[in-house]
Amino acid sequence: MRVRRRGLLLALIALVTSWVLRRRRPPAGLALAVTAPGVVLLATLMFTAMVDWP
Repeated sequence: MRVRRRGLLLALIALVTSWVLRRRRPPAGLALAVTAPGVVLLATLMFTAMVDWP
């Protein structure tokens, strides 16, 4: 569960940072906004790979 929680936390941090940088640096904010769903996908894949499914 730690991997999934950390992944969701990283995605939340990326989204909040993208909202903050949206006005100051629009390209950086856009890059972070696009990165957030990728972080969630990566965390989900890592979590699924680590769990020993029956």
